[in-house]
Parts: sequence; structure tokens; C-alpha cells
Amino acid sequence: MADSDASSPERTLEPSAKRLADARREERLRQDVGLVHHARPRQRLGQITTLVTPDTLLRWFRVLVAKKWTFAKTNPPGRPPVDPELEKLVLKMIQENPTWGSNRIVGALDNLGYALSDSAVDNIRRRNGFDPAPVRCKNTTWRRFLQAHSETLKVSAG
Repeated sequence: MADSDASSPERTLEPSAKRLADARREERLRQDVGLVHHARPRQRLGQITTLVTPDTLLRWFRVLVAKKWTFAKTNPPGRPPVDPELEKLVLKMIQENPTWGSNRIVGALDNLGYALSDSAVDNIRRRNGFDPAPVRCKNTTWRRFLQAHSETLKVSAG
């Protein structure tokens, strides 16, 4: 029987039934290949009555071993990304408080219960095109000043 004929019924199964069929096939494969003598596997496999050829059985076993020793999907490399909502909060703090540096923003976030490093705040700032705090505070316009202090000015005027 050809390889494509053996696997074609599985294409019509539902995902959970396919997983069950795969698990049963893998268990049967473990049992059959466990009988194989390591010196002459094809000759020994030829003695076992199966629906597939010995080469197919060996290929399935190679795939099984490869799946077992592949860890790429379970543990991706690198640091996990910053939560988008937390990044929006950092950007809001940078815009509303141009004199605050990354350490001050980290302290304010810590008071709110968020843990973030100053280098992460700097990376967010750079990625969104904001200047460092010393440069940002020198570029304060009257409009930005009035927006930042509008509450104080309203109270003192009223």
C-alpha cells in the first residue's frame, strides 16, 4: 500500500480524532520498532507483517524522534514582549511628563504595581521617536505647558 493511501483517511478526521489516530499510530510504531534489531532494521522489519513498507515505518520513527527532541515551539528565544497596554501607559507618561526620565517613570509604574526596567522604558521611548528627558524638557512650548498645568491654573483662577 502506498504512503499517501495510508495517510489519506486521516485527512477527513476531525482534529481531536486525528490526534487520537496519531497517538495510536505512534504507540503501534513504538511497539513495532521496539522489536527491531539495531544491526539489521530493514531485514527485521520485513519479517513483521504491517500495512506499510519498512521504509515508511523507519521514516515515521525518525519523525517521532525528531518531534521528541524539538524544543523550539515550547521555549521561544528572547525576552517576552512588553504588554501593549503597559507600553501605551509608558508613552502617556512620557508625553504628559516631559521632564521625567526613565528611572522616574519606572518608579511611578512601580507605585502602580507594574514591574518594568529603565532600559525597557528607554527602548519604548526610542521605538516611538521620543527624545531623552533632558532634550524633551528643553522643547516645552507654551501650549504643552498650559496643557500640563491646566488643573492648577483653573484652581488658582477660580
